[in-house]
Amino acid sequence: MVLRWIGYLLLAVALLTPRAATAQPAPTYQTVNGPLSWDALLNQLKAAGYAGPWDPQSAIAAYARASGGPVTLVTSGSAPGPIVVEIGGIGTDTSPGGPWPAVEPLLAGSGFRRYQYSTCSDISSNVQQLISYVQTLHSNKVVLVGHSMGGVLALTAVGTTDLVGLVQGVVIADAPVNGLSPDLVSLGESVGAVPSPCLALQQIEDAAWPASSSANAAHAISNGIRLLDITNAYDNMVPLEDQQLPQSVNVQFDVSAGLLNHTAIFDSTAALAAITQFIRSL
Repeated sequence: MVLRWIGYLLLAVALLTPRAATAQPAPTYQTVNGPLSWDALLNQLKAAGYAGPWDPQSAIAAYARASGGPVTLVTSGSAPGPIVVEIGGIGTDTSPGGPWPAVEPLLAGSGFRRYQYSTCSDISSNVQQLISYVQTLHSNKVVLVGHSMGGVLALTAVGTTDLVGLVQGVVIADAPVNGLSPDLVSLGESVGAVPSPCLALQQIEDAAWPASSSANAAHAISNGIRLLDITNAYDNMVPLEDQQLPQSVNVQFDVSAGLLNHTAIFDSTAALAAITQFIRSL
């Protein structure tokens, strides 16, 4: 009887123990320099001074141009990473992507696009421009990462049906998804922390933003788009309560790295790890 129960116990352990996923081989490409793995192809491009974009189509075309010969897929394997569209906040008109390039070295194999736009322009127009841009990528593996106002644009964009089937996930950080108080905007303008006048900042003062952002998040989730809301309790430009969505997608950090701390989250190893792990899981 004892031996029988031991047998049942061992069987239960075997059934309940998770099995390790079988790793798929990386794709291999035939080039004029011989067969290359995806990582080897990328490393040669970097050594030659190529600075992106890094999505498979662009990288393969760049290698073909640089080597003077065709690049042919020989062995298929796990697909390269997604296209990550980096959207900065107010004032990043001439520095597209804002602080997001900090994640690029942590996501090898992904393609990065540092999205440029007129950050103080009408929010609705900027959202439509972002949607149109994502549609031109012709990819169903897109991740939007938005900081501050860029996060508002990203969340609003996936609140429509236009990006369903194209965008897999959205990461927002330090984003005023619940709007900002007029007093806080005025203070930021008075100390030169934000430009003035700025139409987008005037629009973010609307009291309807909490309901609008909640609805956009719910719509995205219901259509299979995963969300991650990175918040910082020490952000002195966007209060914590203005950063947090009502859905269970918030990950809070307490990071202080200066006076305003509006980009301090990108100095946090833990926050960067949370972002990269989320993107890799998509």
